[in-house]
Amino acid sequence: MTRLCRKQLHMFGGKQCKECYKIWWNTVKDSKKEDKKAYDKANRVEFSKREKAQRNAKREEYLAYMKSYREAHKPQRTAYQIKREAAKIQRTPKWLTKTHFAQIEIFYQSAHDLTKEFGFQMDVDHIVPLKGKNVSGLHVPWNLQVIPHTDNMSKGNR
Repeated sequence: MTRLCRKQLHMFGGKQCKECYKIWWNTVKDSKKEDKKAYDKANRVEFSKREKAQRNAKREEYLAYMKSYREAHKPQRTAYQIKREAAKIQRTPKWLTKTHFAQIEIFYQSAHDLTKEFGFQMDVDHIVPLKGKNVSGLHVPWNLQVIPHTDNMSKGNR
């Protein structure tokens, strides 16, 4: 059922005449935006306190969850870490010299230093993965590189 709007200008079938709404919104939108800016500016401190409290509540909840998760999955995590260390040891050649081990240590130290300097996690990555599908690399200095953690995780095992 169609009918005329309140101003008797347009025909419409729903609860509100879209044309009249558009006309109204175009006349008041600037004042509404100004009112919102003024309100936000006047209540900025209150908003920031509320948002900070919400973040802290969520953070505490998240940390509690992670603590319980780590406790519940400690055996699996330990088994995985030991398996990874064993794989690394198996792929570390016996013919590496003290100089090579010092170079490997430099990679890990530089990753640590860059993490502190840039403020985001840096990882030591194996260019050819230690346990790839088609090829397995070695844990040697010329197979290492320092890259951001996000890039390392997106790389996967390839």
